Amino acid sequence: MTGSTTSSGPLRAVPDAPPTPADLKRRADWEAFTALRATGDPRLRNRLIEDHQWLAHHAARRFAGRGEHSDDLVQVAAFGLVNAVDRLDPDQGARFSTCAMPTMLGEHRRHPRDQTKSQRVARRNTEPHGDRRRSGGAATTRPRTARSAAAAA
Repeated sequence: MTGSTTSSGPLRAVPDAPPTPADLKRRADWEAFTALRATGDPRLRNRLIEDHQWLAHHAARRFAGRGEHSDDLVQVAAFGLVNAVDRLDPDQGARFSTCAMPTMLGEHRRHPRDQTKSQRVARRNTEPHGDRRRSGGAATTRPRTARSAAAAA
């Protein structure tokens, strides 16, 4: 029942036990995300981002030692953290870290791809069988010449 929610917030596994500091923090986060969803207050959003900055540092450490500066890794993870704060639905009942970590790791995986290509080329234009499909004929063993391309146009 740990993933369930009530109108007052996430349920605890042992309802009669006194709340632990982690339970109190989880409840405060749930209330803050609920308030953010209802009001859209930018100060509350910034506070939540600052409170969870440790997640960005944790995600950045997972990608350390791969040739990228640690400051860049933290910045990419922080971008993912901002996206996660904006997208979280507190009524789903999941912890924020559970939702934020895949978002930040996805940003880290996309970062090298986005940094290495100056212009994205469609896959169909880079694969060798693309020309054969568009020409409508059988594959030829020799490349098209400028004259045959001009005649086809």
